[in-house]
Amino acid sequence: MATPRNDLIGITAVSEVGGSRLSISQVAVNALSLLAARVETTPGVLASIVATLLKRPVHVPLPVGSQPPV
Repeated sequence: MATPRNDLIGITAVSEVGGSRLSISQVAVNALSLLAARVETTPGVLASIVATLLKRPVHVPLPVGSQPPV
């Protein structure tokens, strides 16, 4: 096995659970789960931000010198 780097996957690769190391497949599944979580989280957060701004336009900054709509 290659020398693990000092990152989350590298630390997971050499960590122990119950006194034994995780298998390669367990490390891979963990890494893929993290990747899937990233892919799901970013669009969800952006959608939430857009939805909030559409519901509450008072939070949208106005250009300098313009007046808020009445």
